[in-house]
Amino acid sequence: MQHAAIWSNGEYNMQNEISVLIAGGCFPFQDNISSSELYHSVMKEQIECKSTRQINISLIRYNSLSGVMDQILTQSNISKPDFLIFHCRVESFLRRVKFFYRYHDSQDRVVNSFNILGKAIVFSHGNCATAGSDKQNSSQQNSPRRNILRLIGKELNYTAGIIIGNLFLPLRRTQLLLNAINSFCTLHQIKLIVTSPVPRPISFTENLTSLLLHWYLQYAVGKQDVRYMNIWRKNDTEGNFLFCDDKIRVNALGHRRIGEMLAEEIIRSTE
Repeated sequence: MQHAAIWSNGEYNMQNEISVLIAGGCFPFQDNISSSELYHSVMKEQIECKSTRQINISLIRYNSLSGVMDQILTQSNISKPDFLIFHCRVESFLRRVKFFYRYHDSQDRVVNSFNILGKAIVFSHGNCATAGSDKQNSSQQNSPRRNILRLIGKELNYTAGIIIGNLFLPLRRTQLLLNAINSFCTLHQIKLIVTSPVPRPISFTENLTSLLLHWYLQYAVGKQDVRYMNIWRKNDTEGNFLFCDDKIRVNALGHRRIGEMLAEEIIRSTE
């Protein structure tokens, strides 16, 4: 594979082939729309239509911040990227913001805990059979009254976590990760693009968490020589909703908007 970027006198002189590495959550791998409508397919199409360059895209899917750097290092040795696009996903933050946190331990027991500044204070254990027994009556589980109570409980859970400061630690860890990624990209002459999270219209507090993450990243990345791209938007300029019916996943229109934005940025950077 021909390495596309040559760094000379503080500028990128691009050849015909551009290698792009994308690190994100489920967003780049979304399976409820066709692969040709995903934003990185749109980005590739736009760049190749508007220039003579060919785009090679490699994807990394990460679930938590802890292993991202190793994934980037491994894939970079394979694909030799000229651009690294890092998507900050809000899902990992939502898990850490919750005040009440339920999870499975190493023995597959259900653990109920309070999450206070990154420390789990366990107050009860259960077993999988007990925890899942109420799911046997699906009509009761999905009754309107139960759904409303569940929604209120979720909103209060996130709100309590935000109030006691559960957002600070993951924000700090994200900044340290971005510092490491930026140092790696600078050392290897890779153009880094950091994108904001997307909104979470399904819930007021989830949407607020995503917005707070966006504001923090805008401030933190702004202090470095890194391109920060704001993709935090629920509607386009014509008022079209950019999310699927679940109000979590971005629809094809939203993917096209983001793909076109990234294509413009890469074309601008290679001129």
